[in-house]
Amino acid sequence: MLRMNLRTLFGHRTSWLRHFPKTHQRIRSKYLVRHAMGVPMGDGMVLCRILGPYKFYCDPDDRGISPHIIMDGYWEPRTTEAIIDRLRLGMTAIDAGANLGYFTMLMGLMVGETGRVLSFEPVAASVRRLKYSLLINGLVERTTVYQEPLGDEEGRAVDIIVPENLEGGAHVANAPLDGRRAVAARTRRLDMIPGALDATLVKIDTEGMEHAIWRGMAGMIAGPNLRHIIVEFTRDGYSDPGAFLDEVTAAGFRLMHIHDRDGVVPTTREKILAGPWLQMLLFER
Repeated sequence: MLRMNLRTLFGHRTSWLRHFPKTHQRIRSKYLVRHAMGVPMGDGMVLCRILGPYKFYCDPDDRGISPHIIMDGYWEPRTTEAIIDRLRLGMTAIDAGANLGYFTMLMGLMVGETGRVLSFEPVAASVRRLKYSLLINGLVERTTVYQEPLGDEEGRAVDIIVPENLEGGAHVANAPLDGRRAVAARTRRLDMIPGALDATLVKIDTEGMEHAIWRGMAGMIAGPNLRHIIVEFTRDGYSDPGAFLDEVTAAGFRLMHIHDRDGVVPTTREKILAGPWLQMLLFER
């Protein structure tokens, strides 16, 4: 099979395969699975191949994202597609809740040498693997990694719960720790981070902190550059999910659903609140 670039494999708007969605998905899956691999490296590392030719470090003990990447060579294809569709060379993108850095790396590939990526991940072990993946793919110079959680305040002390064998599920504690493994940290406001006001696209997947991070982006939302926000919307994780959506639409964003089958489709406040407790949404203006 011929080597394919990311826009052909995932770029729904730009790929000629968009006219044949079932064929598109079948070719993509076959190509990427054929190129997928996992090589144990020791020291808590598995070296994988993702998105065709790119190398990536996974966690051999992880029961979340790592098995999918090792076996399939990609993760969340519709979100991958949405990011590829919207990023161009020279843009700035932000990955809030980077985990192992799959989307951080994808953003770095799409914005090119003239672009910037800001990546946020509070779990040290995940940051270590993320940085090695950036290094091995030559993406270090265009990427800044922050080992800090985001929120709506600067410097608020929080405890990050880190589930065993599921570091991607790390989240801010909202109850007593009761012996659970946790990391002490202090939050940052995203609009206070150098370079964040330049961002065109932000992806937020932070296990219930999405609304607080939105509020910590007020300076970006009021500015001219921010156009796309991808959010893992955990309805039951917010005190008032309807108010969150109202704030989004009041800021001029349209509500879109990143659907597993249909890709990016328009949606409404009512559909979101009546739908599954977890949905991948795109706010776009």
